[in-house]
Formats: sequence, structure tokens, C-alpha cells
Amino acid sequence: GKITLESIGYTYLIFNRLSEILCEKNIKTKRINQQEIHIRETKDFINFNYMFDISVKDIANSQHVSPNYLCSVFRKQMGISPKQYITSVRMQRAKNILELYDFKVKDVALMVGYKDQLHFSHEFKKHFGVSPSNIKISGGKK
Repeated sequence: GKITLESIGYTYLIFNRLSEILCEKNIKTKRINQQEIHIRETKDFINFNYMFDISVKDIANSQHVSPNYLCSVFRKQMGISPKQYITSVRMQRAKNILELYDFKVKDVALMVGYKDQLHFSHEFKKHFGVSPSNIKISGGKK
């Protein structure tokens, strides 16, 4: 068995194709990891800023991506849009505040990012099936 130039050529072609396959896999993995990073950063942004007047555009800008891309990736992974996630976080925080403290509904609305008490009450009732004024204080004792 003599090694010919042709067999060396085929060996190089095989290694070249193998490295291409590995690179493609790496690129796909990188893309998935990047999407996971965007989702985590989106959730963090919302959890730290829900009390402010934030938009999906603000979140996308903070990550240097387009709002459409962010919505698409977030919805695919989480099953809801970033906007729905913002509402969900706000509602959960509002419910916790109402259960623990004796604040007026309009004050709680402001605490979780709603300037309009009626809009807040409407969203709250849609979310929990009960109006915010009907949430009883548990005083932290469950």
C-alpha cells in the first residue's frame, strides 16, 4: 500500500467536511445559547423595571436587537409575548402587595407601573377573575 496523492486529497476532503459539520453544529448551538441569553435578559429587565413605563422596544434596545426578533424568540420559548410577561409580573406583584399591605388600589396601581387605576383594575380582574379591591389582606400568614 502506497499512499497516493489522490488518497491524501480524499482524506483532506473528509476532514474538511467533518470540520464544516462541527462548525455548523457550533453555530446552531451558539444561536440557541444567544436566544436563551436574550430570554433571560428580557425576564431580568422586566423583573427589575416592571414598576416603570417600559415597552418591548426598551427591552430590545437594551439588548441591541429588534423588537420583532425579541418577541419571536421570547414567544417561541415562553409561550407568551414579552408584553404579556410584563403584565403577568405586574399582576403578581400587585396581588402580593394587596395581600400583605393595606394600600389603596390606586397606590398599588402606581407601584406596579399603571398610571390609570381603571386600566389596572380591568387588567387585574382579567388576570385573576377578581377585582383588586376584593383581595383580602393575609398579613403574611398563609
